[in-house]
Amino acid sequence: MSSKKQEIGECIYCGFKGPMSDEHGWPRFFGEFEGFPHLLKHVCGDCNRRLGILEDQFSHTGDIDILRRLLDIKGRPTHKKIDSFVRGSAGAMAQRVTVADPKSGLQLLATPVPGLNGRSIGTQWLNQLVTTDSAGNEIQIPLSDGIQTLGELVSLLEESGISPPARVRWLAFGALKSVIRGVVQPSAEGYEWLELEEPGRAVQNGGEFVSSVSKDRFYICRAIAKIALDYLLASSNGSITGLELYLHAVKDYIYNGGDDSQFVTMKWESIVQIPVDTGPGSWCHLAAVNYCGGLLQVSLQFFYGPEYPHPPRYDVALALTNDVTPDFSRHGHQFVYSNCDAATTRYVGRADPLFLSRYQHS
Repeated sequence: MSSKKQEIGECIYCGFKGPMSDEHGWPRFFGEFEGFPHLLKHVCGDCNRRLGILEDQFSHTGDIDILRRLLDIKGRPTHKKIDSFVRGSAGAMAQRVTVADPKSGLQLLATPVPGLNGRSIGTQWLNQLVTTDSAGNEIQIPLSDGIQTLGELVSLLEESGISPPARVRWLAFGALKSVIRGVVQPSAEGYEWLELEEPGRAVQNGGEFVSSVSKDRFYICRAIAKIALDYLLASSNGSITGLELYLHAVKDYIYNGGDDSQFVTMKWESIVQIPVDTGPGSWCHLAAVNYCGGLLQVSLQFFYGPEYPHPPRYDVALALTNDVTPDFSRHGHQFVYSNCDAATTRYVGRADPLFLSRYQHS
């Protein structure tokens, strides 16, 4: 439970001793789940604010963002109007997804937008160049509204490794369409320029999410590691404090960054092998702690549900040495949704024990 009174503790990141923040043991942007504790004595206010950008970016990226919107999960209450697809604090512009254009057959960039009923997702086509690289791969290059010259278009092509001769299709709307029509000729600068007809209405079946976050600000793996560490501390019933020496490396990675592959691995396997005919019947998140062969690991799966039975699994290595002696039993939780918008209660669902012994744990 949350407590309004600040607890006194020692920050696991900076070592400050004094009043600590009320930190959720499971990310608040997923909603609050009954039966799972908060972290009251672990993170100071300064570190909580500094690290908040990690989860903020993760919550507004790719399929996580889409599923939060589809399920109408409110997350943290706010009086501000927030577009979940445009998060400047996360270093991102509009979220982008590639969608097949019904008219041309090309994969074009679009941005997800809320559906008319508030519980579905539509797409809005973006200004872009579409061409093919030397390996024959189709690539899309987004265009800003501020482009004024042919040289700017050519520079974008060169930055993407495209040199003449090459066929370049372009799509633009509003004032930018008139600008591009005015500066390109059929064979300007050695490129063949072709204007695309305005695409038809897309029916989105899948599609590939494209990161709109620059590599130097791509904190998503660090966010996943933070979620795993918070879960470990909250679920260990006080047997792990976060100050243990063996957790120093992962805390430094979360705080300062580093080699993502050393700590976070993604695979397409479920944490638990639930028989197809028994579930999942409801949307949920899965988390499990395992300690084997000197490796302390937390596995996470987000938005495991009836219409998304194969979400990626993230294995987070929290301790990389063989001298770990954690005092806890192997355990896990399933965070099951029952009231996504929390309209009548503060909770969106319950955190129930995940009985790993009942299923094959991979």
